Amino acid sequence: MLDVREVSARDDDRILLDRVSFTVQPGEILGLTGIRQSGIETMEEILGALRKPTGGTMVLDGKEISGLSPRTLRRSGIGYVPTDRLLRGASLRSSVAENLIVLERRQLQRAGVFLPDRVRDYGARLAEEYGIDGVLHTPLNRLSGGNIQKVILSRELATRPRLLVVCEPSWGLDVRSRDLIYDRIRTAAREGTGVVLITTDVDEVLALSHRIGVIYDGRLGPIRPAHAMSRAEIGRQMAGSEPKAGGRA
Repeated sequence: MLDVREVSARDDDRILLDRVSFTVQPGEILGLTGIRQSGIETMEEILGALRKPTGGTMVLDGKEISGLSPRTLRRSGIGYVPTDRLLRGASLRSSVAENLIVLERRQLQRAGVFLPDRVRDYGARLAEEYGIDGVLHTPLNRLSGGNIQKVILSRELATRPRLLVVCEPSWGLDVRSRDLIYDRIRTAAREGTGVVLITTDVDEVLALSHRIGVIYDGRLGPIRPAHAMSRAEIGRQMAGSEPKAGGRA
């Protein structure tokens, strides 16, 4: 589904990513982890169309997507849950309903005018399915962090993306909200969505991923099945104490 080939990124003379390569298959959760300054933040920016790579290619379903705009990537079937969900993932002053419908607005309007019944029914369905606490017309900034995360994830998954890029999904969540988010990510994968999980949480990457790769100093180590990885081994790689490799699989 997704084929990332020799992707690199530079900031002036500093190398942020150095020839990173990996693949993601339909129904697979690929976990990428490391400390934030190691390169995973840059990988998120590239996959989210917030930064253009300085080298390499990214191919989704046979189509080159490197350097495309966020809107074009959306239309290509990519969902994106950013690390910074307050600044990048949501409009805090807008209502819960407005945040939920932003990707489906064409289907919920006629002649450019929103149909209130459709908007209400669509928002209510997602709120019930994801356990979102809050009245639909309430400003999003009045919700808890867990409910904001549910709004963003439900909005992205409702479009049934071919590929989901989800970053730090459980940051700041209580155990109940975390488990619900994890369940929805696993369900999306079972239904055929390819998932790139980007997280600094070692327990999270082990809990969710089918395969895991560690990025250190801008380079991706060997990608291995999650059952063959341990917290200690991931920790060593995050600290740079194991040899770096090309990481292609």
